[in-house]
Amino acid sequence: MVIGARAAARHPLADVLLSLEYPTAQTTPSEPMLPVAMEQCPLTLVDTPQALTHMAATLAAVDQIAVDLEHHHYRSFMGFTCLMQVSTRRSNNAPTD
Repeated sequence: MVIGARAAARHPLADVLLSLEYPTAQTTPSEPMLPVAMEQCPLTLVDTPQALTHMAATLAAVDQIAVDLEHHHYRSFMGFTCLMQVSTRRSNNAPTD
């Protein structure tokens, strides 16, 4: 035993990371898609359990989503996520409070 030597720490997700396989759709180059005009994208406020269920069903039906999180930490050590915006190619934003 060597005093002061540190044993190499194994990453807790090493097995998962080493066996990770990406779907072909994520690694195959594709043609860029132009965004849909704002006037053609419905904006939905998700503020009820029913609206959240509808948003989940909408997201389950598409291959790509975009997520933007807003974080609030004023007068808070840990802070918290106060707004989540989720978009698909056909629905612009789903602000979720």
